[in-house]
Amino acid sequence: MSGYRSKKLIANNVNGKPFQLHGVTKYEKKMLDTIWGIETKQELQEWQETLSDEDAQLAESLITLVLLEHFDSFIEQEGDYELAKEVISKFTLH
Repeated sequence: MSGYRSKKLIANNVNGKPFQLHGVTKYEKKMLDTIWGIETKQELQEWQETLSDEDAQLAESLITLVLLEHFDSFIEQEGDYELAKEVISKFTLH
């Protein structure tokens, strides 16, 4: 399945580079569109309270997935891992 690109998600790209979510179902796409249409955290919470337990968990998972993808894209943009590699090397066996 092709990547999902919400208009709001693209508008909130990382360092000018949009990111995509791959492998989401049509139902998940619909749920993401609903999430992007929500303006405040309170509105998001109120909407989630109207969902079944299963759908509320799915919404929470999708939100987490978007956050993780956002952070991953940000880290990928930075590209300089030398300090991290140096710190990690101190804890590896040689």
